[in-house]
Amino acid sequence: MIAASATLMFCLMYMNSYQLSHAWFSQTRMFMTFIMAVTMALVMLFFIRHMYKNKYANISIVIGSIALMGSGL
Repeated sequence: MIAASATLMFCLMYMNSYQLSHAWFSQTRMFMTFIMAVTMALVMLFFIRHMYKNKYANISIVIGSIALMGSGL
């Protein structure tokens, strides 16, 4: 779900382009997508943490999110 949302956010950032020729791959947009996806994953995990009883899965999601945010920064 997070990957699908992140892909959609990345594509939607190109809607701010005035012309199609102005749209090119941007590492900045990709890094911002990483940061937004990580933030969304952590917020979602915080609000639904009672649904996931597996502590190791929760910890791995947090560690993976922090690692992805580090790569985005």
